[in-house]
Amino acid sequence: MSPSHHAVIFDCDGTLLRSLGMEAYNSALAKVGARPHAPEEIKRFFGTSSDKIFRKLLGDEARAREAYEHFFEIESGQVSKIVLHAGVRELLENLKRSGVKLAVVTGRHSREVKALFNHHDLFGYFGTVIGDNLLSRPKPVAALWDEWVKPEEMAAHAPALMARTPAEIWDWTRETIL
Repeated sequence: MSPSHHAVIFDCDGTLLRSLGMEAYNSALAKVGARPHAPEEIKRFFGTSSDKIFRKLLGDEARAREAYEHFFEIESGQVSKIVLHAGVRELLENLKRSGVKLAVVTGRHSREVKALFNHHDLFGYFGTVIGDNLLSRPKPVAALWDEWVKPEEMAAHAPALMARTPAEIWDWTRETIL
């Protein structure tokens, strides 16, 4: 198959970007008069967007919306502290140059992704960027892949790529799908 028949779908946090800690969540909770939560309490909801995490933590739609707005303001003010993992830009450039379709499906809210991707000038690499708030079910959603790329066109080797550097992923991509 030619490279145009292959795709790589990335997550955002921990894959492309080195995320911040839990401080923004607890600062936003404090702004609405809620108690702070241990990192484990917050992390158990990861995979869904921050607005949904606040709904689960607070159980109150109005307070959750208010907390999310505070959270977004805090995160937006710290966007320069959220950095790309080493080698990510080079990996994306190599993949794009090779004709591999690129997408991001993330548990982040699309507002947060937009702020981060604008700051890091990442939108040009991806044909599709989907935040959790745009999904009816949390990732992974198999039907979603069919809308963007057929499963038989994808290199579905995520376990083989876990905990690899961008350079190692590029080498694997060249050997396996290009």
